[in-house]
Amino acid sequence: MKAIRIETHGGPEALRYGDAPDPTPGPGQVLIRVEAAGLNFVEVYQRTGLYKVSLPLVPGSEAAGTIVAVGPNVHGFRPGDRVAS
Repeated sequence: MKAIRIETHGGPEALRYGDAPDPTPGPGQVLIRVEAAGLNFVEVYQRTGLYKVSLPLVPGSEAAGTIVAVGPNVHGFRPGDRVAS
């Protein structure tokens, strides 16, 4: 899959677009094909180093898309469902 990653702290130039491993949903998780994503201020602060996080980081906790897979113990969601967080 393609992803924007933060591998080092800094300004917008720290955002890197490239390949990332295909994720697999774990128990209680769903995998979403992201169709729209946003960066919030917490992620901007993480990118600058103001909020400490482990790097590399894939930002985009605000997203909308379609579920493509569900992990074990997921109830009420199925592939094809449109979701937003």
